[in-house]
Amino acid sequence: MWQELAAILNELNKIYQQLIETGKRKHDVLVAIDMKALEGLLEEEKQLTQKITLLEQKRQKALIRLAVDNRSIRQDTQMAEVLELAPKGLQPVLRQLSQALTTSTTE
Repeated sequence: MWQELAAILNELNKIYQQLIETGKRKHDVLVAIDMKALEGLLEEEKQLTQKITLLEQKRQKALIRLAVDNRSIRQDTQMAEVLELAPKGLQPVLRQLSQALTTSTTE
């Protein structure tokens, strides 16, 4: 289950990076007033946000499964606390993925 969470976080990071790049391209297209290119970018943005929604649902389900196995994980448990419960070998990877995701979502 922990590896599944890592895979989901990794995929979320990739999609958020794509969304950030799309946003930058969208800015350039808006400056250039290229409406045809803007339409394409809006569709790309829509598809990326749909992927994020699905991945977020998977992430929540993975966390619920982890909470069933470990009763110390509650709804209000912070991600940093959850990661402390991961196998020691996966903790650095999960921590890095979580931090990268936090950075991506605040850009």
